[in-house]
Amino acid sequence: MRPLRALKALAEEITIMLQEGVVAEAADIDLCMIVGGGWPFHLGSITPHLRQHGYL
Repeated sequence: MRPLRALKALAEEITIMLQEGVVAEAADIDLCMIVGGGWPFHLGSITPHLRQHGYL
């Protein structure tokens, strides 16, 4: 159950960053999550993953 809460929290933070203009587009967050956050490259980027599972 905890991974689901983590994904929901990530989706909320991504939404806030996009709405407030902290980042220009979702691709910026995707790159940061892969390069700096350790998101597994083979899973693709975070925003499509969250959209696929209904979080975004």
